[in-house]
Amino acid sequence: MIPKIEFELSDNSGRDQMRGVFLDAWQDERDREIYFHVAIKLSGRFFGRTPKSSGELVDEYHFALPQMVWRYQSVTELVSDLEAWEEEPREVNRNLSGADDPLFEIWIGKSDELISSLQKSACVLRFSGASVKGLNIGFVTDQSCLRIFRETLGEAVIAFEETLEPSAPRGTPKAR
Repeated sequence: MIPKIEFELSDNSGRDQMRGVFLDAWQDERDREIYFHVAIKLSGRFFGRTPKSSGELVDEYHFALPQMVWRYQSVTELVSDLEAWEEEPREVNRNLSGADDPLFEIWIGKSDELISSLQKSACVLRFSGASVKGLNIGFVTDQSCLRIFRETLGEAVIAFEETLEPSAPRGTPKAR
């Protein structure tokens, strides 16, 4: 069991965001991979489209993904990708999902569909599951938002690693 660690990635205006929490970690007996159970909420606000809400920021969308399964190795690789991005902005593309689990992918880079650059990167979150196919949420983010995201992901990795058996190979959880 790991402590519940929250994370957040938002756009540079604060209107679109992904909030989540790491709930548990385990090692799969079949493939020996380590996985995190992650609950995610995606939300966005935009200017109202009705006469009553015109000009006001109102809720645009809310999606809850309460049982995402992310690979530990993919999360640590994303943390490394984001550290490298801070040194020199570049494209980042990482699938965080396990092999048999719903797809959750994060892409960061310059996009022709959003007003972006490598320094103010577009971020696209992609989800596909059993019933939902091809959900894409895109927004423009910046260095401070990505740094906060990297730091909170890194905290979850460190908290998990502190639960490991001292003599066990890296990534082996303590017996429950």
